[in-house]
Amino acid sequence: MVAAAPATPPQAPAPGAPQAELGIPQVDLNAVMTALRLNDVAADYVVLVDTSASMQDGALFDQVRDFLRGYVAGLTPADRFILIGFDAVPALLYSGSAADAGSAIDQLPLVPNGGATDIGAAIRDAVNELDRRDASPVSAVFLLTDGAHNPPRSSDFPDPESNDQPWQALRDHTRQRLDLARVHGHGIALRNNDQAMAGASLLKWALPATKVLALPPDQLRAYLDRAKEGSRRLTAAGLLTPDTQEQVTVSWEPRLADVNPGASHLVTQVKLTSRAKWLPVELTDVSITPSRPDVRADGVPDRIILPPGQSVTIPVILTWQQHSAGWLRRSQVVTGELRLGATIDSPWRDVADQDFKLPLRVRFADESTVLHGSNPDGWNLWGVLRLLLLVAAVILTAILGRLWWCPRLAGVLLVEWPNGQVVQVELSGRKAQISTRHRIDAPGTGSVRGRRARTDAEPPRTDILVRYRPRQVSGRLPRVRFSPGQSRIVGNVTFTYPEGTHAGSTHAEGRQREAGPFARFPRFLRGRRGPRDRTGGSSRTPPTQW
Repeated sequence: MVAAAPATPPQAPAPGAPQAELGIPQVDLNAVMTALRLNDVAADYVVLVDTSASMQDGALFDQVRDFLRGYVAGLTPADRFILIGFDAVPALLYSGSAADAGSAIDQLPLVPNGGATDIGAAIRDAVNELDRRDASPVSAVFLLTDGAHNPPRSSDFPDPESNDQPWQALRDHTRQRLDLARVHGHGIALRNNDQAMAGASLLKWALPATKVLALPPDQLRAYLDRAKEGSRRLTAAGLLTPDTQEQVTVSWEPRLADVNPGASHLVTQVKLTSRAKWLPVELTDVSITPSRPDVRADGVPDRIILPPGQSVTIPVILTWQQHSAGWLRRSQVVTGELRLGATIDSPWRDVADQDFKLPLRVRFADESTVLHGSNPDGWNLWGVLRLLLLVAAVILTAILGRLWWCPRLAGVLLVEWPNGQVVQVELSGRKAQISTRHRIDAPGTGSVRGRRARTDAEPPRTDILVRYRPRQVSGRLPRVRFSPGQSRIVGNVTFTYPEGTHAGSTHAEGRQREAGPFARFPRFLRGRRGPRDRTGGSSRTPPTQW
């Protein structure tokens, strides 16, 4: 392995030096529009022409007619052209393919002679023409007029300043029937006066985003061509909007969740699929990064081109170092996570961002997967030994705790029979039985044990726990715990544990001297049975009167 040289700080390029290209090469707008096949995407163009008598002044109508002949000649065959002439009553003159729209201009009257101008009825007919099942996704409406709204008495659309309810109904109808985001309105006043501007602005009742401006007939061609190009761009933006936010899905075959760790390597097929319909995607700086240093991925190309809607499969060789794991049962194990990383780019990035205001936000889906496998490999002897040591430590701790909380008995215990007879017993060992045949002579059965008191006194105080049941009494043995210096009646017998008796202290000290340095160890660890009393004989004392 060769160590990488330390990175040097970047230097500014010399003046006049060519700038380094950022990312992948980019294409221009024309290439994108051609690739989107917008010539095959139909658009609806609706032209409303004022045919009232006022259009004769200045040969205005002839100029409009000549302009329309050149305009329809520039439409694509897939487009649809709709021509509506209006004065007192609107008339649909043509609605069909733009390829045959040249003859539509001949449907206009040779001389405009209408006595009224019903702009509202013409707009309503335009909306109805666009409300078709086969309507194009993008449409444009051009209103050409030289004056204000001047309807006949029979019109459904009076002056909006006096009665705007029909106009409100027209607005609601348009919102219900058309997608206003895909229909673009252009109100064009053919004369630069207030009446013409007022008439052209009425298109906003149906299409609120209508652009209203005054243009002479000789500028119509340039403006409508720009409007047509704007419509094509809006169509392109509508096609690219979902693609710029789509995903590149990643699939790993075969599944890597159950591999054979003993194989040490595996060839996996990484399949990348673009879900975009139009946008080409290019991945640069492609890498597959394992989460563990003992796993390696080879064969990953640095650059991958993804055509729209297509998939690319790359073979990747995975190698790993197996290791053993398991506390009791050993296994050969390989585990980790693989993550695909890359810079997602497109040759259309600049056009989408700068011309259509669509930043590229394509992202990966399922770019990571788990690599895992295990094979049994026998018992882990060290694990078994550690488990045995742990169990032994737990048992020893429990025993030592039991010995601490149940100390050896010391001192004397006075037992008073029901008839007044008192028996004095020297306590020793960890348990003393109560019966007429054992050390503590009493008319019943039971036992006496020591219990460590929960106090901070030094030395620790030892209480006694008496379980005693008189003869001919059944059931569980009742328990009574009391400290030195206390007496308790259990059943029909009185037990007294004198405080600070010399007999108990001397007896304990003698036992410690006799047992030597092992006096604090349990009896079974000292290798011999301790004395039951100081004389080595029975500690049972004959009854004496107290």
